[in-house]
Amino acid sequence: MEPLGRRTSRVLSRFEISREQATCLYVREERKKAQIEATAGEILANPYLLYELTRLTVDPVSVWTVDRGVFPDEVVRKKHPLPEPSALDAGTDTRRVRALTIKVLEDTAGKGTGKARVRMEQSTEDLKLRGYTIAQFLSPHRYDASTGRYRLSDKPAEAGARTVIIDEASMLTEEMLAALIQALKGAAVDRQVVSTGHAGGNRAARRAAEEWHH
Repeated sequence: MEPLGRRTSRVLSRFEISREQATCLYVREERKKAQIEATAGEILANPYLLYELTRLTVDPVSVWTVDRGVFPDEVVRKKHPLPEPSALDAGTDTRRVRALTIKVLEDTAGKGTGKARVRMEQSTEDLKLRGYTIAQFLSPHRYDASTGRYRLSDKPAEAGARTVIIDEASMLTEEMLAALIQALKGAAVDRQVVSTGHAGGNRAARRAAEEWHH
């Protein structure tokens, strides 16, 4: 059987990634530096990990780059089929579905937080409260504007308020929620109100804001 390293290199060559990206994914020491916790065998078994594992790094691999490599033109697929265990039988393969689901959820979360901030400010306009997006609140230590990614940090957080209302909480990704919980845990916050964005949740958030204000 062909050595694991050579098989991994052969599979990586199918994707339009830069030399730096390939090195980061192929070399064990570089993966460790980038905090990518996966072996070459795991990447070989699921090529969509190229996207999942790098999406929080400075130089992420697009999910569409992986998709084009896995599902190229029919002529290319027949002449140069993707070898096992990397090959996918269909577009509904769980590996592909999971990666695309992550992409959709993160894109949706990024759009939703801005709308939530505006709605919250409008609903509490008479109380003269200020709203922040999750990114604004977590910047710069727990949100990297250059990559649009959320992360954990040892830096202390300052909420600037004793009560924090989190609207549209159902839209948060795991990374956003983890960074937010860590930030609030280290801040001097007495009360946290979590709203799903539905009418009942918004009314509860409004009541909490009024109680704090008075």
